[in-house]
Amino acid sequence: MEQNVKKWFDFGPGISLSLRQSGGRFLVRLELANKPAPAIAERAFAARWAVIQSGQDGQPAVYEHMNDVRSLSDVATRLEAFFDKGRITSAIRETSRTPVDIAPPSRSAPDVSEAVLSVFSADAPLPLMQHIARSIDHAYAVMGARMAAAKQLPFEGDAFGVFDRLVGRVDPVRAAEIWGTVLLAVSMSTPGWQEKLDILMEGDAGGREPDIEADGSIKRLVAAIANEVGIVNGTGLASIDPATALRGRLVEAAGERINYRAYDGASFQPKGAPDLGSNTFSVQQGVSLDLATDAKARLTLALSAAAKGFGIGRDRLFGEDAVKFFFAPDMGRGGFADRGSATLYRAGDDVKLFAIHIVPTRPGALLHEIGHQVHNAGDRDAILLAVGEHKFAQSTRRIVSELEAKGIIPPQYADYLTHPAEIFARAFDASVTALQSPAQTGGSLSSVGVPSLTPTGEELAAFMADMKTVVLENRSKAIITDDARRSPHRPASMPAIGI
Repeated sequence: MEQNVKKWFDFGPGISLSLRQSGGRFLVRLELANKPAPAIAERAFAARWAVIQSGQDGQPAVYEHMNDVRSLSDVATRLEAFFDKGRITSAIRETSRTPVDIAPPSRSAPDVSEAVLSVFSADAPLPLMQHIARSIDHAYAVMGARMAAAKQLPFEGDAFGVFDRLVGRVDPVRAAEIWGTVLLAVSMSTPGWQEKLDILMEGDAGGREPDIEADGSIKRLVAAIANEVGIVNGTGLASIDPATALRGRLVEAAGERINYRAYDGASFQPKGAPDLGSNTFSVQQGVSLDLATDAKARLTLALSAAAKGFGIGRDRLFGEDAVKFFFAPDMGRGGFADRGSATLYRAGDDVKLFAIHIVPTRPGALLHEIGHQVHNAGDRDAILLAVGEHKFAQSTRRIVSELEAKGIIPPQYADYLTHPAEIFARAFDASVTALQSPAQTGGSLSSVGVPSLTPTGEELAAFMADMKTVVLENRSKAIITDDARRSPHRPASMPAIGI
């Protein structure tokens, strides 16, 4: 569905139209206060509308189209099964946000039975109808209540907890193979994902290793990650926990379609009113209100944690500038799915706009992107020059060179990892999360524990202390320079710093 849609349909009382996001698809859902006439119901069936709730006994009738939509015109075309074109056109209104439910809704056994049985004619054999109803009830009994909850929030909102407890029972590699297999299945909605998830959760509840055959691609990925961690730790420049690294890298590689709250939402529910200071927060199309509210609270925590970790006041985190945070369900550019982005727009000497985009289904990028905007605020070139000349950058290049020499990463990725901006942002993320707990930093939206591929420990702490000095000094110089540029009558004695 196009994210720039600023219009939606309002048919008045008794009719509700919304979208449901399933994976990367947007499905149209129509709710009618009254059951439609048989002719309309037949037309809807022919047009590939599925009955979610038939509208018996005074309940609303709910229909969902089986094909996804990508534009407002697609939605209008689907609606022609229920309404004439004139009414559809007249129902279009300006809107700030299209109603979208990201999580798949759970359906009870009676709901499913009603929807299935409504397809049959009134004179269908009673024994057949009873058999169908019993079969559906049995299926739900086997699936259990946990599965109904999992459809709303996979892993019951505690995927990290499930992994950590599994590591306590088996070795980290085996735990990662099992957990990663289920994570990939849920993310991709592959056949049998519900069964795998149920087995994992039953094993977690019973304190035993779940009987799940590891996916071949996941086994290879886990082996590669474990090898990478061994090489990095072998340099003596970093100390990476293998279990944490495996968990974070699996989220990054295999869990890109899963809402970030699936990882820690059950245990992490931020309290208090959000406070972004001078920064702003914008929710784009396709994000539910509940998710946006949660993200804004986590962003508040992340900003406070970033300021505390860097050792400056929160109102000075981005210098004299403010950041516009955009929360969007998808932000792929040119066929590449971004985890997030930090952007600095310039228009002459006077106009600067700092923006950070974060994505609910690709967690763990928030602190990293905040780090980018920390070095962007002020004299960016001078700050990054200091990063590149620092001993920490040399140590980072040693780590990356070791990975490249052993064929773990390609040369292009090595160049990316050793760019001063990337070194700073990765170090910033690692430093903040090393000093504070996930509950303090914003949880899985902020960071998922992906290895920084930079030094850790004392060298990391010393680097960030030096960078604090560099950033503050160059921000002061940048302010003087900007003031000088804007002044038409600069005193002759004033140095032209940075020009």
